Formats: sequence, structure tokens, C-alpha cells
Amino acid sequence: KGITDHFFEGKPQLFDKYWDSLKEHELRSFFHDKFGKTVLRENRPFSFVVYGASGYTGKLVLDYIYEHVKGLGTEVTFALAGRTPSKLHDRVAEIAEQFPASTY
Repeated sequence: KGITDHFFEGKPQLFDKYWDSLKEHELRSFFHDKFGKTVLRENRPFSFVVYGASGYTGKLVLDYIYEHVKGLGTEVTFALAGRTPSKLHDRVAEIAEQFPASTY
């Protein structure tokens, strides 16, 4: 039973509408019950991780993040992950050039 089934009566159209109404403790309880553990938000080093950041889809995800996510570097932090460190370094340089006003 997934998040949509558990919180939104199995109706995907309700996910976007009501996602922000979920409380931290509700999600923590769901993930604990589903996976047997959870990590408290204050103990996480990053808000999320972009896996495959050096690939095509990773580029699209990063473009979206830098264009739409507010509070980057302060409220929202993230890490990049991929198979090839040199490609990740290249991606960071590309993002820095494309979005020079961003903080890292």
C-alpha cells in the first residue's frame, strides 16, 4: 500500500491537491510502518538527493529545481549523485554558469 493509497484513497489526482496538508508526524509514521525506520528531518544532511544528476534526466531535474524551488541553500539543500565523479563536477560547473545568482 503506497502513499496515494494510504493518504489519498488511492486517487492520484488528490496527491498534488492535498500533499502540503500532510504533517511531518503522519509521513514519519507511514514510512516507519512501511519500511521499519525513518530519519528525522533535523538529522538529515540534505532535503533530497538527485540520483543520475550527470545524465539527461538529471539535467532536466536540476533545471527545474533551480528555476522553481525557493530557499535553495538555506531551507532546501540537496546532493548530486551519479556513477562518474568527473561528470558530476562538469554538471555542477554547468549549473553554476547557467544560474550564476544561485548560492551553493
